[in-house]
Amino acid sequence: MLATFFPNSKIFGSRRGVVILSYFILLLIFLLDYTFISYHDTYLVFLIVFYMSPLVLVGECMKTTKADGLILSVFSSVFWYIGEVLKGHIATHNVYDNIWDGLLVLLISSFFSYVLYRSKVYKLQMAKQNDQLKELNEAKNRNLGIASHDIKNPLSVINFSIDILLSKEERVKLTEEQVSLIEMIKKNSTKILALIQDQLNWSKIESGKSGIKMEKSDYLQFLKDIVKNFNNVKKKNILIELNCKEDCIECEFDSHHMEEAINNLLSNAIKFSFPDSVITINVKKTSDSVLTEIIDKGVGIAEDELQKIFSPFVRGSSHPTSGESSTGLGLSIVDKIILGHNGEIKVKSKLNEGSNFYFTLPLTSKRTILNIKNKLPSLHMPK
Repeated sequence: MLATFFPNSKIFGSRRGVVILSYFILLLIFLLDYTFISYHDTYLVFLIVFYMSPLVLVGECMKTTKADGLILSVFSSVFWYIGEVLKGHIATHNVYDNIWDGLLVLLISSFFSYVLYRSKVYKLQMAKQNDQLKELNEAKNRNLGIASHDIKNPLSVINFSIDILLSKEERVKLTEEQVSLIEMIKKNSTKILALIQDQLNWSKIESGKSGIKMEKSDYLQFLKDIVKNFNNVKKKNILIELNCKEDCIECEFDSHHMEEAINNLLSNAIKFSFPDSVITINVKKTSDSVLTEIIDKGVGIAEDELQKIFSPFVRGSSHPTSGESSTGLGLSIVDKIILGHNGEIKVKSKLNEGSNFYFTLPLTSKRTILNIKNKLPSLHMPK
């Protein structure tokens, strides 16, 4: 414990230094007890607590042993007993009562020392297990990233070859059945490629290699470009509308990661929306942040699933309207990216009525950036 406050000290960071300091504190308590503290029955419990306080120091130090604590508990009891005798408090009792008083204090002190020692053992075991779990998690993410990357390369080649086969020059050489089979291969390989990309993105975030680099830019124009790309493709003939009263919103954000987050939210909205419907993006600027809402009129999310929808590998009971696949990582990646921008994302949804994913981003990154795993304070959200 003292090594935390004195990281460069060899004395306070060693077992010997902690034990010596504990006995010094015990001696100081004894002198204060004998010199200043007048006797009263109600003080007895407090005195015992004071005499056992050095045990906390020994118990919290990871380098001390059980013997150190037990020996110190004996000395604490003896010092307390001597102090009571010197003040004349115990001399008035029967000699056997005096012995039992001393033994009782020794028993309490020894039990307290044992509890502290067992607590320290559990802390060491938990720290060791946490380190092992961290190493396993890092190894898992590393192997997952390598495997996903190795699979992605040949799939990209397959997709490129399929595009050549489906080009105008080559398509005329194929029968309708062959074209249908190749298109089916293209559809499934594209689906697998998207799943692998989600795995790669997640492994980067989990390993801490996906850093947030803030740059000041026009957030509104950034959204307009994304919406334009989606509307050009028009998946399921769904139209995306962008509404904002501002002409320009200057904001500090990582365009690469935020594009990934917005793309995931819009793709998710399209996936669970019905064909020929409309998805609305509302953007509102406040005094210190910008609020973005992505609203769809799709199948919605069950109320009991809203609390865990941003957890990794979680898939809700609602099904995409056109049988699209999902890894359960998209919303979790979005959550990490928004938190990495010191923002907060939430969702409101009802089954068969649609969903509203809304998040806030601070206009400037001068505010303290919190760790993405920490829980952020509540921000103002639409009712």
